[in-house]
Amino acid sequence: MTDHQYGNAFGERPDTKTTDQTNGKSFKSLMCNIFERTTAHGIPNIYRSETKLGKLIWTSLFLTAVSLLLYQSKELVAKYLTYPVDVQLDVKYKIELEFPAVTICNINPIRESLLREDPDLKDTNLIEDSDQCDVFDGDVDFNQDEKEEYQGWEYFLSQTDPYGTETVARQQIETLSNLLSNKSNEEKKNLGHQIEDLLVGCSWSSLSCSPENFTNHFFNAFHGNCYTFNSNPNSSEPKKSKYSGPSAGLSIMLFIEQNEYLYDVSASAGVRVVIHDQGKMPFPEEEGYYVSPGHHTSIALRRVEINRLSTYDKPCMSEEEMANYWDFYTFYGVEYNQQTCVKTCYQRQIMEHCGCYDIYYPTNETSLDPKERTVKPCDLTNEEDDDCVEGFQETFRISGYTYCSCQQPCNTVSYTSDISTSYWPSDNYKENLKENLVNFSKPLRETVEADCNDKNAIRLNLLNLDIYYQDLNYEVINQSFTYTFIDLVGALGGLVGLWLGLSILTIFEVFELFIDLTRYFIFKSARSKSAGISPSSHN
Repeated sequence: MTDHQYGNAFGERPDTKTTDQTNGKSFKSLMCNIFERTTAHGIPNIYRSETKLGKLIWTSLFLTAVSLLLYQSKELVAKYLTYPVDVQLDVKYKIELEFPAVTICNINPIRESLLREDPDLKDTNLIEDSDQCDVFDGDVDFNQDEKEEYQGWEYFLSQTDPYGTETVARQQIETLSNLLSNKSNEEKKNLGHQIEDLLVGCSWSSLSCSPENFTNHFFNAFHGNCYTFNSNPNSSEPKKSKYSGPSAGLSIMLFIEQNEYLYDVSASAGVRVVIHDQGKMPFPEEEGYYVSPGHHTSIALRRVEINRLSTYDKPCMSEEEMANYWDFYTFYGVEYNQQTCVKTCYQRQIMEHCGCYDIYYPTNETSLDPKERTVKPCDLTNEEDDDCVEGFQETFRISGYTYCSCQQPCNTVSYTSDISTSYWPSDNYKENLKENLVNFSKPLRETVEADCNDKNAIRLNLLNLDIYYQDLNYEVINQSFTYTFIDLVGALGGLVGLWLGLSILTIFEVFELFIDLTRYFIFKSARSKSAGISPSSHN
């Protein structure tokens, strides 16, 4: 039986003319057969061309098409690997929504009266006793310009380097932070404003609340003591709003004690408010709102849930993964989030690089007694420490984030808000307010008495704040891939068809060739053995 009698894998016999011309050389017959019959454009034309020029032209065209195919395929794969996404916004409704955690901090970090009593702090320039009005003794002639040396912008520019000189407020914050870094957490807490003094009135969903409901406490370098309402302590169920509007939210009255504000440190008066999800560590120096005294401020919230997609180059972390991930601020009992992760990474790297920790962010060292710490705080008034910290911060901004491995959570909750204010308290209501405040505490009694003289003390020291859901609708933002693997396969198939004329059927032709070649070598080996001839000697 001759080779051509076997046919190909699909039962088709090779072309008789081709078989005869190859004088029984079945391997060449098979190759010629596939070249002649293939649906891939270009290859049959190369085979059928009878001149060398024709074969050269068709070969050049085929190779050019293959090159363009490879180039455009590379572009498609690169596009696929960027994982472009569509963002879909949906508005849903619940009969009740989890109320967020609310963190409040007095803008003033520590109380001046305690600063004067502390032996480590009282001799600093953070306390100022002079009154600029005292320089005008008796009658003053304000028209004596030629006898006065005024210091305007020209003087300022001659004495400083713009963008190269720290402001006085920044210098004072550094001085204060350096001094406080040598104190324990308990000592710093005692120096700051206490929640029992700060909180004057409180109601949640028209039910009374108290300082005991502000369970989470931490000390911030810029704002001192901060307290959180609805922080989900001990994994308890967070509070939920069943209705919208101010009566179904948190209403608080705060007493800021302006007479305790530090000279040159607290340039404005009021509180810093951060609204965040339970378990998330707030950073009031970077996020939140200022709320000023003498006003009734309303913050109407809308909940936003974000569901992210995970890719190999931009992975997100599920709740299970976050539970096993190393955490920062563990002594505050907060969950993983990207912001705390980055600050943890920064703090750890600066400790390795400079041999000290940044005083503006806590670390496990700050939770210890100062005598038990193994790493010292960076002294920003010391030139060596200051240069090391500033140099490292610049390096970290450029490349440090790449070593942190801080992924976004796959599911996060944030809040948008509309803020409105009104003048508070009204003149008539203030008289009723005084009756409720006069017996609350000694500082409040002094404020009420002062208001009887200048009519302004209450508005300078108290504020009213409402935080509530604008409605029980909430937004859900879902990411979805705009370019899937199926899209990539379809696009690549289109390019292969465009440049080479290949289709899915061509794959079966290759499969057919593979089977035919396998059969060829099997039968060749069998004939060689039956004839007693070594396969290696057979052409």
